[in-house]
Amino acid sequence: MKNFVFKPTFGASILTLIGVVLLLGLGTWQVQRLVWKNEILNKIHERMTDDIMIFPSQILDVDQFDYAKGAVRGEFLYDKEFFVVSRHYNGERGVHALTPFRRLSGDLILVNRGFVREEDIPFMRRPKGVIILNGILHLPDDRNRFTPKNTSGSNMIYASDVDFIARETGFEFSSPMVLYASDVKSGVPVGGQIRLDIANDHLEYAFFWYVMALMMIVFYFSFFLKRAEDDVD
Repeated sequence: MKNFVFKPTFGASILTLIGVVLLLGLGTWQVQRLVWKNEILNKIHERMTDDIMIFPSQILDVDQFDYAKGAVRGEFLYDKEFFVVSRHYNGERGVHALTPFRRLSGDLILVNRGFVREEDIPFMRRPKGVIILNGILHLPDDRNRFTPKNTSGSNMIYASDVDFIARETGFEFSSPMVLYASDVKSGVPVGGQIRLDIANDHLEYAFFWYVMALMMIVFYFSFFLKRAEDDVD
């Protein structure tokens, strides 16, 4: 009769333990990201089904107003316009136009007016006087660890940064969020550039890392589990 003995080496056991812990940690991190992403998607769905609101003069509560849709009345200040480079729309490369907007109450918010190719900037629509503008508020999230820093003195920037634009213009904005214009009209810029269809693949990623941890455990035991002769007939 044949029995099995389990004789792992110390080094292999330590490496396997470290690997399993890391893989389980990655899986758990993806589960946490899944919960966070679901909260965002639920918030977007809830806010998009709400009625259009009239924003207060101070829009400081990000949790309350992030992804809120509403209307503002005032005028654009085109002489302080900035452009976020390396944006894409329908396969074309261009910029997003960021323009300060002074409401009738006197407070200022920053508006993402939409996408435009750089060569079309001189031909952008620039409505004059007091207008009513519909849009969606959102805390800018277009910067990652690889995004270059915005350069002082240039209106071509790499990420939407309300604080940076406030320092450059001397303006005091009433919100850290940007109002993404939802009006999509003929010509440029093309509004509606806020991302609402956010990918949510974290469940698949979590499953992958957990399966990898399980496979490492199975491989560890199968490699060091050896057959041994039993003395019993």
